[in-house]
Amino acid sequence: MITPSFLIEAIGFLAGSLAALSGLPRLREAMASSAVARGENTTRNAMLVAANLLWIVVGSAQGLPSLTIMCAVSAALNGTVLILALRAKRLPESPS
Repeated sequence: MITPSFLIEAIGFLAGSLAALSGLPRLREAMASSAVARGENTTRNAMLVAANLLWIVVGSAQGLPSLTIMCAVSAALNGTVLILALRAKRLPESPS
């Protein structure tokens, strides 16, 4: 029998997966083009990483694996975009 807590965790993993997948095109574009990475808003990405880290704390404290794991995945994806953006902004722009 499916318990309510199992159902809530399943929905949490589904929601987290959709959120993480939605960021993949941005990550792929930033990895492929330093111009795209340079255009990323570093403040926004830093805030997303910080928010995801805080949600990891909440998920851990509440014993919610779906929240903890999926926020860790999202933090890693947003953190990668942030690093790519910071690195691209340090490099000189190539001539057009």
